[in-house]
Amino acid sequence: SVWDQVAHTALGGIAMSSGDVADDHYHRFRADVAIMAKLGLQAYRFSIAWSRVIPDGVGDVNEEGVRFYSDLVDTLLEHGVQPWVTMSHWDIPAALSNEFGGWLGPK
Repeated sequence: SVWDQVAHTALGGIAMSSGDVADDHYHRFRADVAIMAKLGLQAYRFSIAWSRVIPDGVGDVNEEGVRFYSDLVDTLLEHGVQPWVTMSHWDIPAALSNEFGGWLGPK
C-alpha cells in the first residue's frame, strides 16, 4: 500500500519503526474482540484495506485477506459487537498510486 511505501522510507522511519506489526490486530483480532465485548462495546469501526483484498488494485483477489475480514465480522457478531465497515479510508494499493498518481492523479 501507499502507507507501506512511506513507512519504509527515511520519512516514515523517523521514529525508527515502520509500524509493520503495531498492535498486531491481524493476528490477535479474536482476543481483541473478546476484550471489546468484556468492556461492553456495542460497535467497532474498521477499514477494509483495499491493498489487503486486491493487492495490485485490480485483478486477482487475495482470498486470505477476504477471509480475515470475514472472520473478523463473524467474531464481532458472535460477541454481540456490531461491525461498522469503512470501505475506503485513505490508503490505496501502491501499484495504483505509482501508475496513476494516487487520488489526485488525472487518470
